[in-house]
Amino acid sequence: MSPILNDAASGRDLPFRQAVPTHGCGGFPAALRDVTEARRAVERERLPLIRSHAGWLAVYNRLLLAQASGGAADIEAARQALAAALEADAGPHRAA
Repeated sequence: MSPILNDAASGRDLPFRQAVPTHGCGGFPAALRDVTEARRAVERERLPLIRSHAGWLAVYNRLLLAQASGGAADIEAARQALAAALEADAGPHRAA
């Protein structure tokens, strides 16, 4: 659980308009369908390794904002940031 946001207190999954494919990135499910699932996956798989792609911290912050606000615009911005970061991690330039 995030020290910043208590999932039980929010009681909302806040689904993305469209699931975000993870392009086979290690540790992630095939697709992420909501803000809570995405935030947990990013916390678990990418925050310990921010050096892999500094954009992951920005993605995490967008997910926190979306979860806190519940606003459609914030949820969509988080989805877009997540999709871009996952695509970048899955690209041929990714370090092994």
